[in-house]
Amino acid sequence: VTGGSGFIGSSLVRELLINEANVIVYDNFISGSLSNLADVIDNIKVVRGDIRRPKLFDTFTQYDIDYVFHLAAEPYIPKSYDNPLDFIDVNIFGTLNVLMACKKIEVKRMLFFSSSEVYGTAKKIPMKEDHPTLPLSTYAVTKLAGDRLCYVFHHEHNIPVLIARPFNCYGPRETQPYVIPEIITQLVKGPSVKLGNINAKRDFTYVDDTVKGALSLMESNIPNGEVVNIGSNKAYSIEELANK
Repeated sequence: VTGGSGFIGSSLVRELLINEANVIVYDNFISGSLSNLADVIDNIKVVRGDIRRPKLFDTFTQYDIDYVFHLAAEPYIPKSYDNPLDFIDVNIFGTLNVLMACKKIEVKRMLFFSSSEVYGTAKKIPMKEDHPTLPLSTYAVTKLAGDRLCYVFHHEHNIPVLIARPFNCYGPRETQPYVIPEIITQLVKGPSVKLGNINAKRDFTYVDDTVKGALSLMESNIPNGEVVNIGSNKAYSIEELANK
């Protein structure tokens, strides 16, 4: 699991352990934290490393790896405005390195965590996999580039890779100030909540359900190279969310 100490990654690690997998976490612990794995640390192998570095190949060849869940990324959209090069470096070139490492060791399958952000603003609802990709942030552009790299490398290099596009996740160990933790944080401090566009609607999925979806994809008969959304198929406005 690349990025296994992050918000979604740490939940995926726990789900894999429930399913009696032998888990290796590959992470540089910049976006995530080792503390997110504190209760399972004795049951996993942790390798500190950067997906942009050649050492990635050494790690992949050192262990008997069958499946790769690739979640390592620069994840926080506002940060991409000021640091576009970091996002391009990690989310595109890092993904390229992971793909080449998977090819080298001939993994049984790789699952790439793309993002529903690649669709941009909804042109039609529900947003199915054939929805136009119209990214509206540097982050979304880099996730779409990694997404399309996976598609091309499946066809060009025969790498067995599936592409997941999860919608908004929420739950424990969330590492960035997204809307649900932001609402909770404000309510802890007082009775009022200040938010931006409260009419915007989003599909929210509890993180444990997202990772169960990811595991189901990895085990599925869906053809490699395909894109699959992961979400609840139900949208809430930010106002509804705050009231709940």
